[in-house]
Amino acid sequence: MSKRLLVLATAAVMAAGSAQAGFLPPPPTQVPEIDITSGMAACAAILGAVALFWERRRRA
Repeated sequence: MSKRLLVLATAAVMAAGSAQAGFLPPPPTQVPEIDITSGMAACAAILGAVALFWERRRRA
């Protein structure tokens, strides 16, 4: 019975794949770029917060 189930599942997957063969995904959209100063500011803010919480936890 498991072999029959495997054959039926394979047929279902193949049928679903052929039904979607005509589907074209939408073209990719543009993603805004981050300049180096904004990226460095974000990294500095994250590192500052981590250092602050680390120091507070260490002294507790």
